[in-house]
Amino acid sequence: MLNIVVAHDLEARLPIQWLGLQQVNSDPRIYSDGKGIRLVVAGQGRQCAAAAVNYLGQSHRSKTSAAWLNFGIAGHQSLALGQSLVPDRIEEAASRETYYPAPVFPATNRGLLVTVDEPEFSYPEVAAYDMEGSAFWQAASKQSTLELVQCLKVVSDNREHSHELLNKGRILEIIESAREDFLGLAEAMLALLSQLPNPVPFLEQQIELQESVHLSSTQKIQLERLLQRLHALDLGEELEEIVKNRHTDSRALISQLEAALNGKR
Repeated sequence: MLNIVVAHDLEARLPIQWLGLQQVNSDPRIYSDGKGIRLVVAGQGRQCAAAAVNYLGQSHRSKTSAAWLNFGIAGHQSLALGQSLVPDRIEEAASRETYYPAPVFPATNRGLLVTVDEPEFSYPEVAAYDMEGSAFWQAASKQSTLELVQCLKVVSDNREHSHELLNKGRILEIIESAREDFLGLAEAMLALLSQLPNPVPFLEQQIELQESVHLSSTQKIQLERLLQRLHALDLGEELEEIVKNRHTDSRALISQLEAALNGKR
């Protein structure tokens, strides 16, 4: 299952055509090809993005492995209009929290994505600016392995070209310029997804543990790698005992998993 999250109808229009999707739900608006790709129009802002991810996640949990893609337009300090960016770092302006996606696609442009609560038109950093990315990544990284959580942003405005010049037709032209990158990333994610067991053996445990404590981006990566190794060493019973415990401290949780792993050696 590839789940695509966009904020607005205009951002959805061309991907719906490219992928041959049909509407299957009205609230929220969800489109599907009936084979394994879904697109949801989430609405603007962090809360809407997180809610959309959680809605789709609840509808397929324990049934299939899933990949997650956040697609949409963004402002940028210097990249040209229509250029695509796959962020390798996401920063939430309100909290200053930083997240590190694991790139799976050879994008021309990589860099920083800053998620803001109000539109940013001064572009103070060499970065893309959106209003959903950090919340999408936080929510989706609880639903799947980190390589299967990606963002793709298309530059719609910059210091040379004001957002005030944008209209529906211009936005669609800009999104059309990202067609190859969008389809390439979607194909790469589906290919990676096809290589994984279905469902991922430890995904339910990963989700449960991530929901029990607050984990930093580094700790999420540690957790995923530890679960992979524990399952590879057939330590499922030890892991089940750890999952059943109540956890209030992320470091203690990581330490318990490491201790279970070391006990096998």
